Amino acid sequence: MSITSPVGGAPRPAVDRSPFEGLDLCATLGLAVDDGARGPVFDEDVWDFSPVVGLPAYLRPVARRLDFTAIRNPAWRIVAKEYAVALLAPHLDQVRELPGAYRTPRGIQTCVGRHVELVHWLNWLTEQQVASLQHVTAEMCERFAAERGEIRDEHGAVVAVSTGALHNAVSAVSGLALYRELFAPDHRYPSALRPFGGATAAQVSGKRTDYTNRTPVVQEEVLQPLLTAALYVSTTLAGPIAQFARERVPSPRRPQRRTVDAARLRAVIAGRAERNEPLELLHPSEVRKRLDKQPWRADDPLIHVNLAELAHEVDVDWMPLTWLDRLRPELEAAVNAVGLVPPLARNAEVVERADGTGSLPWTEPLFFYQAAGIPELLRFACLVVTAAVSGMRRSELVELLPGCRMPVEEPFPGLRRYRVAGTLIKGQPVGGTREQWVVTEHVHTAIAAVEQLGEDGPLFPNMVFDKKYAAFRTWGNGPRGQRLGLAPIPDGPVNLRMLRRTLAVALAYRPHGVLAAKIQLKHVSVATTEGYAGSPGGAQGPFPGRRGP
Repeated sequence: MSITSPVGGAPRPAVDRSPFEGLDLCATLGLAVDDGARGPVFDEDVWDFSPVVGLPAYLRPVARRLDFTAIRNPAWRIVAKEYAVALLAPHLDQVRELPGAYRTPRGIQTCVGRHVELVHWLNWLTEQQVASLQHVTAEMCERFAAERGEIRDEHGAVVAVSTGALHNAVSAVSGLALYRELFAPDHRYPSALRPFGGATAAQVSGKRTDYTNRTPVVQEEVLQPLLTAALYVSTTLAGPIAQFARERVPSPRRPQRRTVDAARLRAVIAGRAERNEPLELLHPSEVRKRLDKQPWRADDPLIHVNLAELAHEVDVDWMPLTWLDRLRPELEAAVNAVGLVPPLARNAEVVERADGTGSLPWTEPLFFYQAAGIPELLRFACLVVTAAVSGMRRSELVELLPGCRMPVEEPFPGLRRYRVAGTLIKGQPVGGTREQWVVTEHVHTAIAAVEQLGEDGPLFPNMVFDKKYAAFRTWGNGPRGQRLGLAPIPDGPVNLRMLRRTLAVALAYRPHGVLAAKIQLKHVSVATTEGYAGSPGGAQGPFPGRRGP
């Protein structure tokens, strides 16, 4: 598509006013907003689309806002606004007359991404002392793109070129050329300028344009122990973890700071021994603090005792060290008799080990800081099971809400059908399209386990998968996972796309599997499914990784 093609219609007058002044963006785009709220208006310097009803749950707040105040030259903010309107609403009269304009509306997330790179471009021009877009040259365009694509080391030396960053930079520069007739004469490139000689962003950056599915499958030696651990957590440990999460964490006492009562303290200590209730183990970080103070010594048998927890029993804020010697005989006797353990999960439910070699409490006693990660351990395990077995996209997983499990059907005796109701996002209008997925009992059980956590909102909210996976793998490979009999998970890449691709391959190489995979993965075309599976004779082109059963 040429960026210098003539434009039909009358030219825009040379005035510093926009034809979009006062434009209600949500009304123009046909987007509904929450009751009592309103969407952004063209004249505002920040467009916040958060009130729009039906935006995908995976869109983070930063991906719902266009902040034009980030552009240092105020005169160019109107250029960025008009460019954003043109991408969002190509049906407007001022836009559809442009031969170089995109004819398909861009989504809010896409426009936010374009805007971020446009801010870099316009601010770079300001740093170069360029006050008008009429002064932009081809050399400037190429120099900016080259700088944006550079990857530098800690010493500032260029070590590589980022194809993605270079592509985004070229897109931002060339985008203003495609829409130059839309802007006021002082706010457009010179008519003779053809950034990058008219080459596309893909041609300049070398970014691939075949769009074949190059996502590899998850390695079998990684997938097997990962799914085993995830299934174990989402079934055997689901009940104990959900109960642990629902139990109210004891809130710190509010002592009345009255005088220490030695008799009451001795009674509390004696009561612990009588009930065979261990004293509270002090967190290691607090032990380190004690070692910096007098009169504590590393070999003191009481250095690991949480004295404050005992003091709270008698409504005292803390136990003065002057009382330590007076109570030392009773305290040392109690430590010897009942021991020391962290405060939480002292009477954990007994479960079967994952390797079937016996039973044991599902967890050892925990400190408070460890308790926060336990529900997320269950949530991530259920996410892995749901993603790996259902093949749902990330955008679909984050739309699952409590109550999404549909009643189990039994069309024939002994044959049960499990389904979940969600929202299809990809390729759908804002708000998505309600859809159902047929799943296995494992997925049904995993979703039920997350629902037991009793939290409102999405079952699988936005999360950084890599970090959550690293934490899950560390837990499974560490002492807590190994004591439960879990097999270590080897090092190797895993993400939601890879889990989806792995399922596609597993389905497609069964009888009539390509059609089954197309239905399950919600593909528009069977050719896409063939591409996912690398099916011989399909339209997929070359694919790395597994090629057959």
